[in-house]
Amino acid sequence: MELSKKEVEHIALLSRIEITDQEKENFSHQLNDILNYVGKLTEVNTDTVSQTARVNELQNVLAEDKVEKSVVSREALLSNAPDKFDEYFKVKTVLE
Repeated sequence: MELSKKEVEHIALLSRIEITDQEKENFSHQLNDILNYVGKLTEVNTDTVSQTARVNELQNVLAEDKVEKSVVSREALLSNAPDKFDEYFKVKTVLE
């Protein structure tokens, strides 16, 4: 697949960038080189490669939740609050 200058202009328009005529010419060559390089992937024989969702068999390792005592006191935390009510932060209503 070869990209023309007109297609590069369209890509620039979609990307909301302004490019000069010289840049259009340069980008046209560069994008064509990239597309040709990626096109080489179609030449690779993948008949013996099994389908995978991942390249390795890593699994998520989750830590167990533990309740621990905070190192900062409630009073220290509330001292920075712009507005509070008793022992709670007071915030504007989000849902009505």
